[in-house]
Amino acid sequence: MAVPAKRSLTMSKTTRNRVVTSTVVIAGVACLLFSSLLCRTVVTSAAPGLDYSDVINVTTDPGPSQVAVSDMNLDGQLDLITANPSDHSVTILSGRGNGTFQTPHRYDLGGPSPYAVAVGRLNSDKLPDLVTANLMSSDISIFFNDGHGGFGPPVTVKADRGPISVACGDLNGDGLDEIATVNMGENSVDIFFNHGDRRFNKDLSLPLSAGSARALVIADFNQDGQNDIAVANGASNNVSVFLNHGRDGFSPAQTVDTALGPQALCAADLNHDGVPDLVTANGDSNTVSVLLGQGKGLFKHAGDYTVKNPSSVSVADVDGDRQPDLVVAELDNNSVAVLLGKGDGLFADAVRLPVNGEYVASVTTADFNRDGKADIATANAGSNNVSILLHGTRVPRIEKVTPTLMERVTAANGALSKEPVALFNTALDEKTLNDDSILLYGSQSGFHKAEISYGAANHSVSVKPEGSLAFQPGEWVTVMFTDKIRSLSGLPMSQPFTQAFLIEPTKGDGNFVETQRISCDKIPGKLRAADLDNNGTVDIVALCREVDGLRVHFNKGDATFNDHLFIRTGGYGPWDLALADFNRDGNIDIAVVNTFSSDMSIFYNQGKGKFKEPVKLPAGAGPMGVTTGDFNGDGAIDIAVVTKGFPAVLVFMNDGRGDFGKYISYAVAPSPYDISSRDVNGDGVPDLVMTNLESDRGTILLNNGDGTFRRPEEFPLLLAKALTQEPIDINGDGRTDIVTINTASDDMTVFLNNGGDNFKQQPNTPVGPTPTDKVFGDFNHDGLVDVALTLDGGTVVVMMNNGDGTFRKAETIPVGKNPTSPVVADFNGDGALDMVIANRYSFDLSVLLNLPAKEATGRQVQRTTHTH
Repeated sequence: MAVPAKRSLTMSKTTRNRVVTSTVVIAGVACLLFSSLLCRTVVTSAAPGLDYSDVINVTTDPGPSQVAVSDMNLDGQLDLITANPSDHSVTILSGRGNGTFQTPHRYDLGGPSPYAVAVGRLNSDKLPDLVTANLMSSDISIFFNDGHGGFGPPVTVKADRGPISVACGDLNGDGLDEIATVNMGENSVDIFFNHGDRRFNKDLSLPLSAGSARALVIADFNQDGQNDIAVANGASNNVSVFLNHGRDGFSPAQTVDTALGPQALCAADLNHDGVPDLVTANGDSNTVSVLLGQGKGLFKHAGDYTVKNPSSVSVADVDGDRQPDLVVAELDNNSVAVLLGKGDGLFADAVRLPVNGEYVASVTTADFNRDGKADIATANAGSNNVSILLHGTRVPRIEKVTPTLMERVTAANGALSKEPVALFNTALDEKTLNDDSILLYGSQSGFHKAEISYGAANHSVSVKPEGSLAFQPGEWVTVMFTDKIRSLSGLPMSQPFTQAFLIEPTKGDGNFVETQRISCDKIPGKLRAADLDNNGTVDIVALCREVDGLRVHFNKGDATFNDHLFIRTGGYGPWDLALADFNRDGNIDIAVVNTFSSDMSIFYNQGKGKFKEPVKLPAGAGPMGVTTGDFNGDGAIDIAVVTKGFPAVLVFMNDGRGDFGKYISYAVAPSPYDISSRDVNGDGVPDLVMTNLESDRGTILLNNGDGTFRRPEEFPLLLAKALTQEPIDINGDGRTDIVTINTASDDMTVFLNNGGDNFKQQPNTPVGPTPTDKVFGDFNHDGLVDVALTLDGGTVVVMMNNGDGTFRKAETIPVGKNPTSPVVADFNGDGALDMVIANRYSFDLSVLLNLPAKEATGRQVQRTTHTH
């Protein structure tokens, strides 16, 4: 017996294959099941092969759980729509027609959390409108198109409890789309008939006897010219089909079995018989089920195919053989699985395409660049972005950059012994290669002018330093390739890319002698080294916590520091500092985090050693550490701060002019203490690494490539109370390793990088009683990175690198009381790496020069007294 409708329906011939959109929630995240303006299989032109080698990422509002596609402004370019339940919003990404998208436009729902979004023609203007299913508030929100691709405030209509999925389609043949939802709380399907004049009511409710309804789709399953409804039931492992009988309403549900846990649903003709078939993504069994339509609304369970934690499924011809294929989002595998179709409803085993995002919640397919080929888009809820995979299109991507961490590079007279060269995978638009898209940066000297040259034959870009300002031994040089680079077809890089390498010393035997003791009238804090007055020599900045200030010690060029500048921080309890050129004016600026006032002070360098009054920014609760890097690849230096009061990493993005807006916060393990920035997994973007003082774990935050970071990953520290850590290549294999200094166990731990973010802990190396800090450098000029550690008893121990991830003790140097915060640079310009140490309880700094034994003999310590 048919379920009667609550009003009279006038049926006429419908347009088949209309808008079909459906969603499902898995582990609290809404996932797209199928979405396109036309519910049909996307067929590509005859371009053989599965060719999706590159990815473009587009940032969305937080937590996109579903992606849908439509031409929202009728400009002929396909746009993307995401539902963002955690942000209570919908995002529109307007397409440019070449596979790229404009800046996202956010539409606020004013409270409800949209777990699903569908596109339909919901009024008489024939423009595509939007509707969301709001699980927690048990209603739907309808956004009517204003004719320009924009939307006014949503219209809210009450639904049954827990609408989790929504679809649009013409269910009464009047040419306007109705809205259907599936409701977890009531285990029912609601139908909202379109009354015209933007009026919708919940006119019909279809009961579901099966449990845990999760998704629905609309299509004409019995080919009678009327759209029907199918629902995936996660708990009962089947699909319910409601056939539309027009005036008589819908028939009671017929069911067809699937594999365990169907949570996503898609309709398409998989075997060319003209009858819609169904595909379900089954989370409990890690499979997709193919249900072939037999006509008259009946289905046959034709087979199951293994995938990994499927969250969403779409259908398209992705290899150009004119057969429908399956594209499956794999939720926590950071990939989509492609199952190539044979044209008869059978499919090959899954082939995986990597997605540059985290928690792949949704997938859809469409031709985004108008080349007649099916492209793929995924919504990545964990990384707050959408990934675009273009079929057969080369997105600019760096395949190789030299020099690498393994190569020895020296500097002289402003030139490098090996100039940076990047090889790209495709032809570039030479007009986009300039000093705004490619930048050369030194950690001690700031941004350098560079000559950019392009080799069209092999798609190579060479970067040659210009000007008289030279890089210094021990300085990190970073080459930044930003997303302003374009291919000849106008596509940006798949993600920005940075390459860092060290300037090697040209001499040195690791024999250190103290040549100057700089007296302070208060306890010195953290030290940093850079050229702060642009005279080609490296200066020292020391924090002065007791007087809430910092002191800049200017280098005369021979490693004597007689002149200094004292600056108040404007905050209380300065704990850590970082030096960088934030506003790209060629001067190194200073950022200080103040623990007791919970803020950050930024001092902009005006040149010649003069600084502006500090700019203060809120910095969470109890900031303990600060580091810098170009996290989003725009060529500007950003800031990351770690806080202890509420354990978190705060990321401050630079607007390109040296100004910083509100930070983005990432929760981390308790008691974070030390933070640094380096490319840990070799993907060309800087990541964040920190230790946790009161636990046995370190934390890594991997960068998604756009300045957002993935969920924290931890690595063990053997209960060693690791005070500091440093990402650096220890064994010369070109990968970034991690070294921790462990004050509780009096040793040092090396974590060798086995590739990506996989680290293997080496046996601990004893270093001496109570190590407090460390610094790295090639002290004996053998091409290997050595380490010097400060010991609480008043010495510095130098450990030479054996080249295999182990170290040997070379010498112990007496300094002041409670030494800490060593910094390394070529302070006297002789080509060897020297050190400066802060001695906390003797209230002074030690200058240690790396000198040949004959020069060190009989050298007297010069004592210099400074007061505030």
